[in-house]
Parts: sequence; structure tokens; C-alpha cells
Amino acid sequence: MTHADDDLSASRYSTKPRPGYAALLADIAAGRVDVIVVTEMTCLYRRLEELLELIKLAETTALKRIETTDGMSYDLSTGEGVHQANHSLTAYRHWAVEIKRVAGLDAVEQLARYVELMNRDPQLAPVGGILAAQTIRPQARTLAKDRGFRCVVVDYDALRGLDPTNPRLF
Repeated sequence: MTHADDDLSASRYSTKPRPGYAALLADIAAGRVDVIVVTEMTCLYRRLEELLELIKLAETTALKRIETTDGMSYDLSTGEGVHQANHSLTAYRHWAVEIKRVAGLDAVEQLARYVELMNRDPQLAPVGGILAAQTIRPQARTLAKDRGFRCVVVDYDALRGLDPTNPRLF
């Protein structure tokens, strides 16, 4: 089954109703959902209260895991999984982002250096890492995830502001 939110409330400060999210909660409460698959945790819940509601539902229903398409997994049947889910929105104050057309191991190493250096500054720490690329090589994705970085596939030309309908030389 699929429930869509379509960015109805893409901010933690939004008070817009989320009918897709409400339907998901109803299906969880009815015991029809054991795993939630979502692009990233910030697309699932906006406020800590919403996560706490999901955790409470996991204690009494078939819901046991939240999986993200960027490879993160939160086992809500364990204390560690609940802790990781809780920190998925709040763990970092700042983010270092490495953007490449094709991300390889060198991009992960560069991102790791940025994160390490930025974490030395107490006004910035804690700093997380995001590897953004049009193509992420499998080895780079594995290393990035091992280091706790998020991987995001992006349209590199769109990020650069290139318009394919209006080619230009310079």
C-alpha cells in the first residue's frame, strides 16, 4: 500500500493537515503495516511528537522498521533503533555537502576531511555529511554509509543552473 504526503507540510512549523500521513497512522494502528519505506526520515515526520507516536504504535502493532531509500534502517523493536530514529532529525546542527557529477571514493574522503575539520569548531559541531551526485559509485555509497554520511542523487546540471532548452557557450 502507498500513502503520499506530496510535501503538504514540508516544514516542522507547518500546521497543514496531512491526510496521507493520517491514513498511514490509521493503517499502522489497524495492523496493516510492518515496515515503512520512505525517501528519508524528514519526509516521514516533521516534529518529535510525530516520531514518538510512531514509536508508541510500534510497541503495540505490527510496525517494526522504518527503511529509507538512502539505505538507512531503523529497527523500532530495539532501543538502539528507536535512539537512531530519534536522532535522525536532531543529530546534527550543520551539514557539509560534497557535490559531484560522479562521486567516487575520493569524494567520500574529501567529505570526511570537511566534516572532521568542521567538527573541530565547537560553534559548528556536530556536523554531518551529505554526498550529493548525479551518479554515486557503489563503493563510494558503501563507504559513505559506513562513515555515517547520507547519499543523495541529484540532477547535477540543474544544480549548476544549466537550462537544456537554452544552450550557451559561456
